[in-house]
Formats: sequence, structure tokens, C-alpha cells
Amino acid sequence: MENKQELERMIRSMVMNIMNGTDTGVSASEGSLPDEPGVFSTVNAAVAAAKQAQIQFEECTLATRGKAIEAIRQSMRPLVNKLAQMTYDETGMGRVADKIIKLNLTLDKTPGVEDLVTECETGDNGMTLYELSPYGVIGAVTPSTNPSETLICNAIGMLAAGNAIFFSVHPGAKKLSRWLVSELNKIVADAIGINNLIVTIAEPSIEAAQEMMVHP
Repeated sequence: MENKQELERMIRSMVMNIMNGTDTGVSASEGSLPDEPGVFSTVNAAVAAAKQAQIQFEECTLATRGKAIEAIRQSMRPLVNKLAQMTYDETGMGRVADKIIKLNLTLDKTPGVEDLVTECETGDNGMTLYELSPYGVIGAVTPSTNPSETLICNAIGMLAAGNAIFFSVHPGAKKLSRWLVSELNKIVADAIGINNLIVTIAEPSIEAAQEMMVHP
């Protein structure tokens, strides 16, 4: 427990230093790109912003998480046809009609906060309560085959668990993915007032994905 508290203290200190521009690794000017909230120029800046957002999000109620997820479902539904067409236009993979079906399935069936079930064990030695807690900032890799479905599904599931997400998207679907990450970020921010819970970088690459995988 002491090690966990010390680690959290160090992370909070590091994030605040980064956001204030006092850490030599990231400048305070490295915010999200103009008109594209949630989209950053570097992995480090994106992760730092996501961690700051997650610290706030972790203190929110399950009802607040549910509100963010419901906002995603409601806001994305009118865009399903557009997302399917954008994906096909950029990647050339699959069929638009099939992507529409997959997107609707993602919005309807991806589990949210209802999956966070508390469990309890009792016996001769007392009672143990199990509650699922957030991990922090999750690094997620998305494909070029179903980029919009994967982004939305992962965002819903990971936000439900109280996490923020850095998406390392496939370069073959970067335009659609970049646009969608920014839209999801705006939807969540409008719903619950926390920015940068869903982030990415403007120019994805193999090197950027590797940087994410070893990021502290």
C-alpha cells in the first residue's frame, strides 16, 4: 500500500511538472492541436494530458462514467453511416453496409459500467470484498480493418472502468482515427467536463507505437 501511494504521488508530481512546463521532457506549449482536442504532436504530451484527466476521472462516480458512455452512444449513432463511408474511403477494406452493422452492434452491445460487479466472499475467517478499480492510462493499438468500431468499443469499455486511453492508431486509417478520437474527446468533455480522456497523436507510426509501449 505504501509503495502504491508513493507511486501515485510521484506520478501526480510528474504530471503537474509536465503540465506546468517545468519538466525538461515536455513543454507546456505541447497541448492538443488547434481545433482538434485530444490530438497531440507527441506521445509524451498526449500521455501526460491523459494522466491528468484520469486523475480527475478516477474521483468521479459510476453515474458520471455512465453519463460519458451514454453521450458517446447517442452522439455517435447519427454518424454511423458517415463513419462507415469514411473508413472505406481511406482504407479500401470491407463493405460500407457491413461496417454500418458492426458500428451499430458496437454502440448497442459494448458493455459499460454494468459490468463492474462487486463480489464478496465470506467464511470462518471473515469477509473479503472485491471491487474493480481503474488501471490508469491505457495504451491501445487499433487496426486498419475496423478502426472506428475498435476505437468506440475500446473507449466505452475503458472509460467504464475509470481509465483514460491513448490510442496508437494504424497509419493506414490515421485520418478517420484522428478525427474520431477528437470527436470522442469532445463528446466526453461536453458530457462530464473533463478533457483529454481519449487522446492520440497527429502522425501515428511504428516508432510512436513502440514509444507508447515503453512509456512509464
